[in-house]
Amino acid sequence: MTNFRFAAICLFVLVISVTSYAQDLNLQDITPSSIMKKGQVEIKFFNNLYTQQAFYNSFSEKQEIGFRESYFTSTNYFLIGVNSWLNVGGEVWINSVKRGTDPIQKRGEVAYVAPKIKIAPFNSLERFSITSTFLIATATNMQGGGNPNEPFLAFDNNIWINQIFYDQSLGQDWQVFFELSGWMYFKKPKVEESDNFFRLPAKAIVSYFPTSRITLYALTELMVQLGQANFVDSYYVQMGPGIKYQLVPGKLEVEGLYTNFLAGKSQGAGSTFNLGLRIIR
Repeated sequence: MTNFRFAAICLFVLVISVTSYAQDLNLQDITPSSIMKKGQVEIKFFNNLYTQQAFYNSFSEKQEIGFRESYFTSTNYFLIGVNSWLNVGGEVWINSVKRGTDPIQKRGEVAYVAPKIKIAPFNSLERFSITSTFLIATATNMQGGGNPNEPFLAFDNNIWINQIFYDQSLGQDWQVFFELSGWMYFKKPKVEESDNFFRLPAKAIVSYFPTSRITLYALTELMVQLGQANFVDSYYVQMGPGIKYQLVPGKLEVEGLYTNFLAGKSQGAGSTFNLGLRIIR
């Protein structure tokens, strides 16, 4: 059985399972800021394809690469409601890369696995939560180490991600969401190419709900990377539109997102194409 057939069968089983237990819930109220109730389960598959033919150099000037390189990241997690303020779960990242047309310049790995928790620290703020995820690098030589047969796939670091979520309704049809994160990259022993550094992404999303099953939104994100050589080693700004649609009201949601990297320093100048699937049980 091919991997595609296996994935299709798993998706079919999930859809049937979700449909069988559909309730009168509104996913527009179950935002990234909200906590799953006791016994409730959230599962999300989010696939990100980043592709570029240019990058921003250390002077924030855009330079052409001369070929196309694409990086695919599949982020998959689950969370289970333990009580009214705590969710626990896990996360798996699958990464792949292809550079140019050379078949040697491509690879794919299960890059990270992680335990994950989410808490709502304040009873008075239902739409304020904090998520902590510790990604453990499972593949070897992900940065390539100069080997032409192993192009850069991901950082050879363990990564501790802490995210603060908050959203606020703006009338009946609008909502604004904020996310502030800290990504701490810890150098792995005996990996010379990796280093310790810190990333600080900040994200804002404005959403509009034309119907109870459709969400249209616009995303803006600024990421600043702090290192040891310079205070600000690099940064990027990305923006783009997205859409969410409830295939099964209150239970099954599909999402599409496009972004473009409009500015940066020592970062890529490409675009992303994203497809997500979210299940609530």
